[in-house]
Amino acid sequence: MLCIGVDIGGTFTDVIVYEPATARLAEAKTLSTPDDPAEAIFEGLAKLGVRLDEVDRFVHGTTRVTNALLEGSGEPVSVVATEGFRDVLEMGLGHRPQLYSVKETGRTPLAPRRLRHVLRERIGTDGSVVRSLDPADLDAVLDRVAAAGPTAVAVCLLHSYRNPAHERAAASRLAERYPGLVCTISSDVVPEQGEYERFATTVLNASVRSTVADYLRGLGTALAAGGYAHPLSIMTSSGGVVSTNEAGRLPINLALSGPAGGVAASVHVAGLAGYPNVITCDIGGTSTDVCLIKNGAPLMTNDGTIAGYPNRTFQVEINTIGAGGGSIAWRDLGGELRIGPRSAGSTPGPAAYGRGGTEPTTTDAHLVVGHLDPQESLGGEVRLDVDAARAAVGRLAAEFGLDDLELAHGILTIATVKMTSAIKEISVACGHDPRDFVLMPFGGAGPMHATALADELGIRRVLVPPVPGNFSALGFVTAQARHDYVRTVLVPADEAGLAAVRAVVADLRDAARAQLKA
Repeated sequence: MLCIGVDIGGTFTDVIVYEPATARLAEAKTLSTPDDPAEAIFEGLAKLGVRLDEVDRFVHGTTRVTNALLEGSGEPVSVVATEGFRDVLEMGLGHRPQLYSVKETGRTPLAPRRLRHVLRERIGTDGSVVRSLDPADLDAVLDRVAAAGPTAVAVCLLHSYRNPAHERAAASRLAERYPGLVCTISSDVVPEQGEYERFATTVLNASVRSTVADYLRGLGTALAAGGYAHPLSIMTSSGGVVSTNEAGRLPINLALSGPAGGVAASVHVAGLAGYPNVITCDIGGTSTDVCLIKNGAPLMTNDGTIAGYPNRTFQVEINTIGAGGGSIAWRDLGGELRIGPRSAGSTPGPAAYGRGGTEPTTTDAHLVVGHLDPQESLGGEVRLDVDAARAAVGRLAAEFGLDDLELAHGILTIATVKMTSAIKEISVACGHDPRDFVLMPFGGAGPMHATALADELGIRRVLVPPVPGNFSALGFVTAQARHDYVRTVLVPADEAGLAAVRAVVADLRDAARAQLKA
């Protein structure tokens, strides 16, 4: 059995070939091609000499969802809400990021008010129907939704986590009358209590649903044309894989697919090495992702955020900061040295890549201080230009009155501090002593920072995994199929309540078995 794992990042596309029976492992790294991601995939496969008709399993992780949401490039979404709750998305939770700032501006709502429509219906907190859905009113609302313009629709009705009947009826009627519109209902995305979080997550899902579905469909077509004859699997934020149909229906579950692959690989490799407690540190071109694994399992959460908005889907608890190999060093208005979050990406990339980059990055600093050999190439593809790196670092160094070597060490010191702080947030701040854990660095820049991070944290053992630069892609091929189910149940804490909870668990178990058989 031949397995392929592909992780498309902002700078590089990583390809892993893994044959479990013989433990054969091969890797390739190519520069990402944002306009046509499949191009970088085929380039990596060609480097490895692999034909798609020889492949039995293809698992893919993508940053398409994360990038679209962070950049705000998702589709506009029309929202259907219960009458009286049109402004839930705008009111939010009333949180103030800067509590005492008199100039604080409100966050832009995920859907403008003109695209938020109300439906006269009401489900009670116990799931009972307080106000029935009027078919004539539903049709009138759907007519307004269709006339509004957006083809993406999110139906977010009050207490649908207890009784989704009205949401499903609205979605069914919408599909019947306007089949060109793509509808997402909140009870499918997050069947949990908490209207704002549920509504926001549903709108985020709806905004990228068509984009991701088209992307996966196009990738599947390209792979099939290349000879691949099996289903394509997609990595999710919770560390498992799903089908392309499921990924296209709930793309919000892919938001952390790349970093989750690294965590899945860490669980696998650390388990084989006999280390159940591990802190992972995935340093890529744009960001650093850290996660804590305790007793062989990563910490999980359903309280995440994307671009400042709630994401209540189940996911590996990963702390991400904007500091990676391509992070740009700059001088702020106060004259202080800063690193990131802006990144040089793959185009033009760090100055050291010799592709036209002129701003100093962490990678340039590594080359200047001698952590990288200028006679070697990155991924067998990128030849390093030490003169360009020194020139980029030197221009910024002149602003501080330093030489290029002094500033390069300063860049690396600040990067280490930022990464150490990120690790402390998931360890010390949560009651875990990092000295009780093994540090597992990976990503293109992970091992270069490992000893400095370990010294700062008091960690005595560092475990560098095989193929660290392509490690997330390895996690894709070691991951298993996984579907996560959740439902809010509000019952008294007595025998009757316990029976109700057991009934819900049985329903979820039946749903899981049915989905895995499908």
